Amino acid sequence: MPRISYSNYIILRNYVKQTNYERINTGRRSAQTKQPPTAMTAQELDTAYQYRQRAKREKLLRLADVNFEAGACVFVTLTFRENVQDYDTAVKGFKLFTKRLRRKLEDVRYIATLEIQQRGAYHFHLLLNAPDTQFGLDNVAPLWQNGIVDIQPVTDIKKVILYITKDLIGQSRTHPLFNRRCYFVSQGLTPCIEVNTWNGTKAQLQKVQQLLQGRAPNKHSQVNSTKAGQVEFSDYYFATNLYPAPPVAKLRHF
Repeated sequence: MPRISYSNYIILRNYVKQTNYERINTGRRSAQTKQPPTAMTAQELDTAYQYRQRAKREKLLRLADVNFEAGACVFVTLTFRENVQDYDTAVKGFKLFTKRLRRKLEDVRYIATLEIQQRGAYHFHLLLNAPDTQFGLDNVAPLWQNGIVDIQPVTDIKKVILYITKDLIGQSRTHPLFNRRCYFVSQGLTPCIEVNTWNGTKAQLQKVQQLLQGRAPNKHSQVNSTKAGQVEFSDYYFATNLYPAPPVAKLRHF
């Protein structure tokens, strides 16, 4: 059987993702082994782009798990009154909104995505750490001065992120947002903890082993990769208790 030689751990608030590799690419190749890059086919370019989009969704899922708590955040949709179909105009309007948001609220955190409606206009979705919908209606909605604001409570953070990124992962290279920034995150978000066997310290790896000791994965799968050999994926669902409670936005006192 292939020997698993390398392990990577992503440690979040509510779960741990472990990936084992038979081999990894360190990025170090001698001059003799370097080969000139070959042109990718259209299908390979599509596949590579879709992979990058899925990686963006995974990044947002991890940030959301660490930085937000169900029951202490809201789902916000910002719609333009006019039929705004210009990317720069839409982004400018959103940035002005977040500037007002930071001026009015302390400890504000958000994850936002940009989508195109059926009528062709842009709109924004946000996961925002407002304490409840009434707080959002009173203090967040008036800051969007371009149209309609819808605010809903959040009971499942993962479902919200999957919903607001559905357009992101559905994009092709012919999409109007191809290679354009289509998600935005606030400053100060707590990054997730990542530990691996090729760069991690002995103390870090021991801490991970203690965290997973006696636990069986809730999900497990494996694939065979041309570059990495056998790759195993294991997900453990439990509260890791390694992060402080995420902050909730509150009004600034002037």
